[in-house]
Amino acid sequence: MAHQAHNICWNILANNLIHRSPAYPDADLASNLYFRFKPAQGKEVGYFAESFARNIAEHTKCERQKYPAKFDPIQPDEVLLDDRTAERIRPMAYKWCKAYRGWSIARRVDKTAGLCPHRDDDGFFACGCPLPFSERKGSAFLRRYQSNHCYQFFDVNGAAFYNLQVVNALLVLGEMETVLRICSLENDLARWMEMYECYCVVCPR
Repeated sequence: MAHQAHNICWNILANNLIHRSPAYPDADLASNLYFRFKPAQGKEVGYFAESFARNIAEHTKCERQKYPAKFDPIQPDEVLLDDRTAERIRPMAYKWCKAYRGWSIARRVDKTAGLCPHRDDDGFFACGCPLPFSERKGSAFLRRYQSNHCYQFFDVNGAAFYNLQVVNALLVLGEMETVLRICSLENDLARWMEMYECYCVVCPR
């Protein structure tokens, strides 16, 4: 979509921002863009936001037309992620597997070279590869969210959460046809955006 200067009011946003840096390294002020708090700031920034949202909606509609309107149902044994895509995801998968300390697979995953060669499904991440072959198949994306008690999110939903991370990686990599196919399933992908690891404290949005 690029910056779309002719459709998005970047100039209005820029006129309401100012760059400030600290005078010395230990200052509380972080080097960043700050609002000027001009009298018409609310109205002007709102106008920018509307132009930005409108442009995203128009481009989303245009991009969506490049792909089929409907997709065939995903079969459990179908390999959704081909070797090329899997190789792009693999290093990312290793990083996010290690990032969550409460996730049991963080202790089981190894930094392996190349794609997972294991074809026996001996359990979730039994092989130790960051992107097991079994997680590239349709069955992995057919998992659904299950209600969990506090501090048991990864015990109950760790496998399904992993595949949500795979979908995020596909978005980053621009593999939109695969994303759209996965999202055509009734597997609560939108509902995941409202999930918390623990419900004792609701995080502010």
